[in-house]
This record gives sequence, structure tokens and C-alpha cells, in this order.
Amino acid sequence: MTVPTQKTKDLEHAPLVKAGTFQNAADASLAQSVLDSAGIESFLADENTNRLFGSTPVSRTKLLVNAADADSALALLDEVRMHPLTEAEVLAQEQADAGSEKG
Repeated sequence: MTVPTQKTKDLEHAPLVKAGTFQNAADASLAQSVLDSAGIESFLADENTNRLFGSTPVSRTKLLVNAADADSALALLDEVRMHPLTEAEVLAQEQADAGSEKG
């Protein structure tokens, strides 16, 4: 858990952008640790929905960063090979899951 700092307080009003969508909260937490180690503050969104709904498109965990840190965060995650799902992969999985629910 991140201890509140002045930077954290400043981020309360900063625009956040999605640095990635992860299959599960564990992968997102690992990516968050990488960013924290580099001094890039981040936040997880929807990290507990996986526990409620299992691994579904609804339960994907999102990693959010300050818009000013987005490029650095993406470069760092790419450097350590922490590849979140692409938007196309998320959309394809949502469509596949929706199709399987109908049939």
C-alpha cells in the first residue's frame, strides 16, 4: 500500500490515464510495484472485481497513472516486459465472452 505523500495529494486533482489493462490484479500489482520503484505513482482500478466475478472482461484490473507520467510509465513497463492487454485484446475478449453467453 502506498503511503500518502505530497505527490499523492497533488495527484488527487491531476488527470489520470490508463497505463494498461491487466488480466488479473496480481499482474497489475506487479506492474504497479515496478512503477513505484521508479518513483512513478500509480493506482489500481477494479482490482477487487476479479474476486467477485472471476476472470471476465468486467474484472480486468486497470493501472492508472498521472497523465504527465504516462509515457515514462509505458516505456518502463515495456522495458521490463510487463505487457498489459491491448485495447484490441480487451475488445476481442469482451466480444468472445458476449458471444459465448448467447449460445
